Amino acid sequence: ALRVGAIETNWVPLGLAERARWQLRDARLDRACAGFEQAAAVVQDTEQLTLGLLQAWSPWDSSVRVEVRDGQFDGQVLAQVGDSLASQTRRMIKTAKGYLAVDAQGTPMPGAYATDDLFQALLWHLDAPQRLQLGETGSSARHLASALAERAFAQREQAGRLTGMAPIGTGLRPPQRLGA
Repeated sequence: ALRVGAIETNWVPLGLAERARWQLRDARLDRACAGFEQAAAVVQDTEQLTLGLLQAWSPWDSSVRVEVRDGQFDGQVLAQVGDSLASQTRRMIKTAKGYLAVDAQGTPMPGAYATDDLFQALLWHLDAPQRLQLGETGSSARHLASALAERAFAQREQAGRLTGMAPIGTGLRPPQRLGA
């Protein structure tokens, strides 16, 4: 009777709605984190999460803004960290086959290719102090991706905020039926 009434009135029990919200949130975070392991799985949330985690761990100078742009130098901003009024902007252009790290004039960074993955393109834009602070993590794209994945999994609340999700609130898990 409850199920029929819920369908007819478009009413969903609060506990069910709350569990659904949690599942959607977790699924979105899982999709974002999948990009750390597989280049083909990178989505816009992965790009924003990557930049945000790296900025929190080993920040760029306050005069630097880092952006991921879609398709071209002045394409749509897909992800960014840093002040919009920063004196220096570092860009990675998302291409059909990967990410191209470019300088302020749009010229590819020495050694950068349009087929680089997100993490390799990001390495081209790290400053020497950042690389020093990251240690071995800053030595390869794979190391960087793995380290950022560990941080994202360990700090899911922060990962949610960095991808633009609303804070959870009380921090409590939704009620679950015992023995079900």
